[in-house]
Formats: sequence, structure tokens, C-alpha cells
Amino acid sequence: MLALPVLLGPLLTVAALAMGASRFYDNTVARLETPGGLIAAVANYGGAQIFDRNGVLLYRFSETDGGLRLPARLDQVSKAMIVVNDQCVCTAANPAALRILGVPARAIIGHTLDSVLPVLRPADDSTRPAGEEYFEIGGRSVALSRSTSGAAGRLSVIALRDITESRSVERMKRDFVATVSHELRTPLTAIQATVSMLHGGDAGTLSEIQQRMVGLLDRNTERLRVLVDDLLDIGALEGGRVTLSRARVDLAQICSAIVEETRAFAQQENVTLSADLGAAEAYVDVDRMRQVVENLLQNAVKFTPAGGSVSVTTRADGDHAYIEVRDTGIGIAPADLDRIFEKFYRTTAGARFASGSGLGLSIAHSIVALHGGSLTAESDGAQGTTMIVKLPSAEPREA
Repeated sequence: MLALPVLLGPLLTVAALAMGASRFYDNTVARLETPGGLIAAVANYGGAQIFDRNGVLLYRFSETDGGLRLPARLDQVSKAMIVVNDQCVCTAANPAALRILGVPARAIIGHTLDSVLPVLRPADDSTRPAGEEYFEIGGRSVALSRSTSGAAGRLSVIALRDITESRSVERMKRDFVATVSHELRTPLTAIQATVSMLHGGDAGTLSEIQQRMVGLLDRNTERLRVLVDDLLDIGALEGGRVTLSRARVDLAQICSAIVEETRAFAQQENVTLSADLGAAEAYVDVDRMRQVVENLLQNAVKFTPAGGSVSVTTRADGDHAYIEVRDTGIGIAPADLDRIFEKFYRTTAGARFASGSGLGLSIAHSIVALHGGSLTAESDGAQGTTMIVKLPSAEPREA
């Protein structure tokens, strides 16, 4: 009798027993009642097929193919997929997955997931990372996502995406931006020094018109300096060149200092700035966390119309510390909430209301993530936005 791997629980085993050794090579149908409904197992020479109660082909087993495989229409999809049962055994893999992993079907089907993908750590529904995970597999960069794990008898799907080429292009872009930014910094420093000398009267007394022109030059040079610094920061963060110097600090102290430093800007914009700072200790790089809070506060004031308000709160809750920045500004449309942390992304309403590079939130998001925390935004799209920084309170473990 053909040896069928027990990959779908009792289904194939019962089907094989129902057919019998002498009848397995005939076009035999065994009808089985399962929790999911009536399933038919059709066996003929060299293989078997499993259909659902609507006659849709679910799986097929072939001696020549070396195991259980997906139906033909799924074999042809471009997205790489591996099907895993509730025992973490791979039950099917389509050709796209075989190409990414560089192995034949027999090296996947019937093997446990940890032997097929050793880089993948076990995870249940509570510990599974949200979104994609990124690994180096066989010299290729692969993005991997998992479906929610099924209960007993159910299947889950591992989706793979080869991002080697896109990562290479992204690396080239990042290196180019970093190089240009470094090259801009030297002449920019010289320009700022010259402007400062003009302001100080080193070139003689300036007329009123000249003062206005030098003031304009000063403001735009400063904007360019901020942009260059942001580009260098985002390049360093993405390139993994940022090392945190952590210490246990009360986030309230950081926020209190930044609130006072931002108060003059808020008054200039006719925005009320307030703070409710409770104890919230966390292990952070103080300079980097100052950068995050400065960015969030500056943004909140900048995108709040005159007469509005901005508030900052800090609090501790269980194993986490929180910083929340709320404003009564123009808000963020629900469709934009998932994209505002992307590099250079600016909402339509935001671009009309105030200028900016679209890098600040991306930098803040990356810094918080480097601390093992999260930065999220809440807004109804009509008025007001709340930015929430969530940081672990515990001392980070040594890598």
C-alpha cells in the first residue's frame, strides 16, 4: 500500500484505511464526515486527491511530486506560500516558495517548520509580531508573514516575499543620500558662519533692506541645516549605525525641559501649552528621547491653529511608561494614519497648513522602535491628534 504521510491529521489515514490496500490504485472515493463538513478523498494510481463538500480540490498527494501539494490554481499564484498544520509540520508549498528557499518540495513537505526555516522563532497569536518579519535566508533577503495560528486540526499559512533587489536599491539610495548630506554639511556651516558675521556687523552696518535679506538667508540656511541633520539621522537609524547610551530616567523630567524650551514657540503661534507629568521611569538614551519629544511637541504646535492647545502627559502603567502629546490641531485623516511615519510622507492637509520635510515623525518612530517601544497616532480626522509613545520600563537585557 502506498505510504501516505499523516499531514492532515486523521483524514488521510482514515481515507487510506477506507480504501484498502487492494483498492487504493482504483478510482475509489471515501466519503468522510469531518468538523468542517463532508470531504471526499479520491484515490487512483500513484496519488490521492482531497475535495471539500462543494467539490473544490483542497490537496493532492503524488508519489512523483514527493508529498502533499496545493491544488493547481494555487501552485500558479506568484506569492510564495507554505501551509503548516497545527503540529507545525509543513503540509504544502507552492513553486514560488520553493524558488525563494532554493529547495525541492521533498525538503519542505512533511518536515517541521523549524527545520525548514530555522531563523523563524516559534510564536503563538499573542507573541506573533504584527506585520512582516525580515530574515536572511540562503543569501536572500526575505519578508515573511504568518497567518493567525489555527486551533487543533486547522492550518495556517506562511507567506514569503523576496525583497533582495528592493533592499539593494534602498541601500544604494540611503548611501547616496548620506554621502550628499555629508558633502552639504561643510559648505552649509561656512554659509551660516558668514551670515552670523554679517548679522554681527563684521562687514559694516547693514541697511534695513540688507538686514531683511540677511535675515531671510539666515532662516532658510537654518531650515537647510535641519533637513541635512534629519537626512543624516534617518540614514544612521536605517543603517543600524545608532548606538543607544541608556540610563534609567524619569520621562517627566525630559518632557518638562522640552515643554519649557518649546513655550516661546507656542506663544509665538498663539497656542496654549500645558503639561501633566506623572512619574514614568524607563531605560532610555536621554538625548535621543529628547529628540523624539522635541519633534512631537514642535509638530503639535506647528499644526495647531492659533487659539488651540497642546498638552503633554507622562504616566506609568504596569511594565510600560507612556508619553502622550495631544493637540487640538487639524487632525490626521484615518487613511493617512498608517503612513505618517513613512519617510517624506506628508498629508494633504498638513502640506497646505505648514512646511516641513516629512522626516521628523519617521525619525521619532525609528528612535522609539530602537528602544523596543512603539509610537502610534490617534485622530478622528476632523480635529486634534494624540501621539502616544510606549516604552518598556524594565532594563533591557544584554544581547
